[in-house]
Amino acid sequence: MYSLVKFVDDGIYYITPSKSTTLIEGTLVWAPYKRMGYYEANVIATNSDKPILTQLMQKKKKEQVTNVNIEEKVNVLQMELKNKEKAQARFINQN
Repeated sequence: MYSLVKFVDDGIYYITPSKSTTLIEGTLVWAPYKRMGYYEANVIATNSDKPILTQLMQKKKKEQVTNVNIEEKVNVLQMELKNKEKAQARFINQN
C-alpha cells in the first residue's frame, strides 16, 4: 500500500509506502522524504497501485502550477489597476 502525501511546509507532493508514515491526527502524518528525514504531511490518497498515485500526483502538480500562474496574473492586474488609479488621481489634481 502506498500513500500520496503533500508536505505541510513546502507543498511538495510525494509517494511513500503507507507503512512508513506515522499518524499524527486526522489526515496529518509524519512521512519520510527521500532519505532526508520525516516531515508533517497530509495524506491525499492511498492505493496499492503506485502508478495510479503517480498519475494523481502529476495531476495535482499541474493544478498547483496553474493556481500559481493565476495568482501571478491577479497580482499583475492589481498592480496595473493601482498604477492607473494613481495616474488618474495625478491628472485630476493637476487640473
